Amino acid sequence: MAANGLRETDLYPPIKRMLEKQGYEVKSEIDEADVVAVRDEDDPVVVELKTSFSLSVDRLME
Repeated sequence: MAANGLRETDLYPPIKRMLEKQGYEVKSEIDEADVVAVRDEDDPVVVELKTSFSLSVDRLME
């Protein structure tokens, strides 16, 4: 469990609801992916759930 008390599984329901409102069919734990969402002929949406950052924000700005 993360230091903030959240688990990755706590993040799944709100992400699932958001994607379903956009018309996606949503599944969890598909192979290595935490969340996979598919809609019609669109490319799938793959989400990796994390409860904390593991990458320095400074590196993103380079």
